[in-house]
Amino acid sequence: MWIDADSKLIPSWGDASHGSGSGRSRVVAGRNRPARGLMDRMRLLQRGVWLAVATVGWNVIEGVIAVAAGMPASSVALIGFGIDSFVETASGADGGSGLS
Repeated sequence: MWIDADSKLIPSWGDASHGSGSGRSRVVAGRNRPARGLMDRMRLLQRGVWLAVATVGWNVIEGVIAVAAGMPASSVALIGFGIDSFVETASGADGGSGLS
């Protein structure tokens, strides 16, 4: 069997389903690489989503603290850092939604 980039199974010659071969799966994405298995892929995607959630959470806290500290101090650098954290939050949220 072969697994394409959309996780669809495609039969191949020499596969265990044809009665011979080793029964190994391969991923077809650019070039052929041995597949870690569909469950490993799901676990890695889940880890990526959790990392994106953690990044978004961290950036929100960081941005709120920076803006809250920068306003009374009239610090353009702190306020700019906080706004940048909110931009990173949007980026992380977009990346996380692409994984899920």
